Amino acid sequence: MPRDSRLLGRESQSLDRHVGPHDDIDVSYGAVGSWIVSNALAVAGRVCETYLVGPRDTDDPPQWRTEIGWPVFRMSDGREPRT
Repeated sequence: MPRDSRLLGRESQSLDRHVGPHDDIDVSYGAVGSWIVSNALAVAGRVCETYLVGPRDTDDPPQWRTEIGWPVFRMSDGREPRT
């Protein structure tokens, strides 16, 4: 399960918090995508990035925090997501 990832309600978001520079943010996207597929969820809209701490806040990339939110919905029988 991706860091800080959680499913909120039946039709909501799967969230992950990427830590550090954006050079490897694709790894966090891949982790969330894999978690979504393994839990029989489907993407329900556009991905949203929220910059909790970024270049505007600090020049120190290891301090950056980006929240990745994917709107999702259940495709299965209502099982709870695997952790």
